[in-house]
Amino acid sequence: EITIGMNAGTSPTVKTKYVEVSGLKAKTFSDFTVDYDTNHLRLIDTKVWSWYPQAFNGVTVDVSDADLADVQWNSNNSTVIVRDSKAYIAVAKENVTYRFIDSLIEGDVSARDNSTIYLENTNVRGKINVYGNGRVFIDGEPYTGS
Repeated sequence: EITIGMNAGTSPTVKTKYVEVSGLKAKTFSDFTVDYDTNHLRLIDTKVWSWYPQAFNGVTVDVSDADLADVQWNSNNSTVIVRDSKAYIAVAKENVTYRFIDSLIEGDVSARDNSTIYLENTNVRGKINVYGNGRVFIDGEPYTGS
């Protein structure tokens, strides 16, 4: 089993602003192709445990129907939208925005460093932590720690 990470917004020559990806599941793929910014991956008879798509340098990444290892290694004014998916943790830092919609976060959620996490119809099984200038909103309401 493997975990696959992919970056968007890191190419010095391609200036992508929006990346959409779906179907990044924890399963065995007999033949699966995924395009993610400048990444082109084909899996043949490959068992995947989880995925971690990443966003950098102002890119918006829109992920749906996915099993994510974590959502945390994103930076520099990027946005990550996660729909109908499962993630193990969510850690926002360095001016990023996360929107989880109709999803499950198995572990903790943490917002710090001027980052914001929106949880819309999303179940969090761990703790919600807010540090410094981080913010978390649950179904449109600011999280106050209670």
